Amino acid sequence: MLRRATCLFYRRTKRSCTTCLDTLKGSGTKRQRSIPAVWEEHHGEIPKGKMVSFLDGDKDNCNIENLFLIDNETNLEMNRRELRFDEAELTKVGRNIAKLNISARNRKKGKR
Repeated sequence: MLRRATCLFYRRTKRSCTTCLDTLKGSGTKRQRSIPAVWEEHHGEIPKGKMVSFLDGDKDNCNIENLFLIDNETNLEMNRRELRFDEAELTKVGRNIAKLNISARNRKKGKR
């Protein structure tokens, strides 16, 4: 059953986030995501080479406080080193560690 009518985000934008649009059993309808739309509503357009990710790892939590903007290189490093956690604060630390690893690697290669 759709829960769109109760979602404030849907009322304002007529677009649903993952928590608001459930899979209809037996109908084959898949969940739709509007996470970039939530980010763009609050912060403007997402720059090229960047993506929106979840701080607590819960893809159903499309609250703006749970979203952060990350570049593709940092995202790759976080995934390689398993620096994503269920707690938002730990994920923020993981993001900083990934950025440090990237900076150290670039400095070692002679890039700045």
